[in-house]
Amino acid sequence: MTTIFSSETNSIQEFLQKCLADLKRRVYFDAACFTTVDTETLLSTGAYTDDRIEKIHPFLFENEYLKQDYNHFEDLLTTATHIASLSNATNGVLQQSDRFREILSPAGFADELRAVIIHKGKCYGFLTLLRTINKTPFTNMDIEMLASLLSPIAFNLYKLLAYPQKLDSDVNWAKSVILLDEDFHITSANKEGFLLADMLRKAENIKANVLPRPLRAVCMKAKALITNNTEEMEAKICLHPSAGEFLTIHATVLQSDKQQYAVSCQQTTPQEILIKTSGYYGLSDREKQLIFHLLHGDSTKEIAAALFISPHTVQDHLKSIFVKTGTATRGELIWVLLNKYNFSI
Repeated sequence: MTTIFSSETNSIQEFLQKCLADLKRRVYFDAACFTTVDTETLLSTGAYTDDRIEKIHPFLFENEYLKQDYNHFEDLLTTATHIASLSNATNGVLQQSDRFREILSPAGFADELRAVIIHKGKCYGFLTLLRTINKTPFTNMDIEMLASLLSPIAFNLYKLLAYPQKLDSDVNWAKSVILLDEDFHITSANKEGFLLADMLRKAENIKANVLPRPLRAVCMKAKALITNNTEEMEAKICLHPSAGEFLTIHATVLQSDKQQYAVSCQQTTPQEILIKTSGYYGLSDREKQLIFHLLHGDSTKEIAAALFISPHTVQDHLKSIFVKTGTATRGELIWVLLNKYNFSI
């Protein structure tokens, strides 16, 4: 028998689609969007989206990053259940939500049920379920049912995202340059930039005229940084290795009469890769510290002195790390945490 929410599939998109099909047999909804996110920045790395939501997706991005409203995904991270319906949040008065009045209602939707997908303290995705105007709102029973399903969904999504699938491509993504106008339409790009956009579209299985989610997310974040007058001027997003090797996409707002955005891409640094992979394997903060010393070639005694612990404690930490990562030697450990995610090595 096929396991519910199984990650035994060939692609992220296939998993997201199958997951929503399994979910719909337990919690009814009329449309849905399942988004994967960068665990550090929480920006979208891709999504499976129903056509009806695809049409309003740009406005949902704007609502999420630039406006105050109910049940923003970052807010759900701080709640006990990580789930909330719009009807409950507004005490049944959906009109209190800008998202309902300006985006959902004009598109024929009413209640919205949102959840963040968390495994081992890291967020791997956002889930949105919608019911149309003629349907009853989501009930507490629906919320409880979804809450009971989040753990297997999160575990299987984590398994799929945490391991690399090398791309059959020799493109140097670090050469990618893409320019977008104030409405996030691509105005120009070099050859690598167009190939990057096409690669991201293929990963999401979206049409050629649709801006890939990672590009929209990182540009919207850059816009939010400018709008909110923050000192940080550049937004970035790290693509999961399931899309190939780790890649980091940057977006910067250009100074001109109208807002324009410059997007570039680079190979993720070893330090950033280690932060990601250490999280994938559930390493503790102390174990992460030890890993960084291993990378510098420090001996057990040197690590013990640097961390103010005994050599015996260092060995205990190493044993724990080996168990969590399924490795047996220091060299194999570094390969698992770093080199296998960097295909240019």
